[in-house]
This record gives sequence, structure tokens and C-alpha cells, in this order.
Amino acid sequence: MRFFKLFAALAIAVCSVAFTACNENGEEVNNVETTTSITFDLENNVVELDSEGGEVNITYIINNGINGIDIVASTEAEWISDIVANEGTLTFTAAKNKDNEARETRLRIAYPNVESQYILIKQSKFDAITFTLEVTSSTSTSCTTLITPSNEEYAYIAYMA
Repeated sequence: MRFFKLFAALAIAVCSVAFTACNENGEEVNNVETTTSITFDLENNVVELDSEGGEVNITYIINNGINGIDIVASTEAEWISDIVANEGTLTFTAAKNKDNEARETRLRIAYPNVESQYILIKQSKFDAITFTLEVTSSTSTSCTTLITPSNEEYAYIAYMA
């Protein structure tokens, strides 16, 4: 019986040392992070686009992820296309907004064992160029007109007959 008690005490001591983890400084490590999460290189998970649209690249990190498995992104908006997630970069294309109203949609991000996340995509309205016409002088056969565009960055051709 005495031998059994000695053996049991030795087994408990060995198990307590064998199943304790330590860091480099010899301190016990009790909290091991096993939660999977996804972080995006975006402020408040919002992408703001001008009316021209174009290709968008978003960097992301999967913390404690599964090797070989990447995020899946989707949306119901027809103006968002070519959605690809690959090795820390999410890429999609936003079509040009030809409407006079801004639009927005949510991009759903899915990953195993992680609650769905959403990226809000906002696209500004199309700003149509307008012109101000001012007749500066006129005669019975001709006139001089000053044409001022609402946005001087746009190229335009003025033709008067």
C-alpha cells in the first residue's frame, strides 16, 4: 500500500510539471489565444468611392486562422463585381455611378467559426457638369460669349452655330 501512495504522489508531480507551459522567461502561460478573428485595414470598416468607381484593394489579417482557408466576400449589389480574396488582400471592382444619387451596399465577409463581418461601401453621386453662359458683347451679326464650366477639371468642347 505504501508503494502505491508513493507511486501516486510521483505520478501527480510528473503530470503537473508535464502539462504546464512556460514562456521564454520561465513564466507560466495560462492564456492561449485560440479565437479566430479578421481585421481590415479600414477605418470603421467603410470604403468611400467617388462616382468613377474602379478597382478597390483592402488589406486584411486572419488571426488564428485555418491554413489554406481564406475569407469569402459577397454582396447583392450589381454594381460591385470581380470580388476576390487572396492571401491578405480583398479586391473588387465598383462600376461607375451614373445616377444623381449616392449609393451604398454592404460586403459580407465570411470565415469558418467567425461571426459574419460587413464592410460598408459608399459611392458618391454622379456630378453632371453644367455651364454658365454669359454674352459679353453682341452686334447684329455676331456675339462674344463667356462659357464657365461647373468643374474646370472636366474636358469639354463648346460649339455654337
